[in-house]
Amino acid sequence: KYLHALLNRYRNVILWGTFEKMERVKKAYQEVGQNLQKKNFTPNNEDWIELGILADWLGTTKTALFTLLLVLDLAEWDIILPSRFFENGVPTPVTTIAGGSYLSKRKTTRYNRLKRYKPDE
Repeated sequence: KYLHALLNRYRNVILWGTFEKMERVKKAYQEVGQNLQKKNFTPNNEDWIELGILADWLGTTKTALFTLLLVLDLAEWDIILPSRFFENGVPTPVTTIAGGSYLSKRKTTRYNRLKRYKPDE
């Protein structure tokens, strides 16, 4: 259920092109030496498929994307997104990769500022 909640919260962040896609044939894996801990879970099939599609679209692995979603959630991006991410209110959720591909080309300085934004601790 947590993966489902993460996808619902941050799907548009990914599809709007906040994170640059890796233009390479091979997938990018997590960097070595991060002291990551392995955790097993059994996700819902639909969520696992969507995570895989988004990871392929970004050019990364499912585990790397899941880790990114966890980091976004720990940084509480879902709290700052409504006021800092969308310029004219919250758009209708984008559910297709084609729609996300179109939207990813709409980068503006506001989106670039969001990438550099770090919430106060």
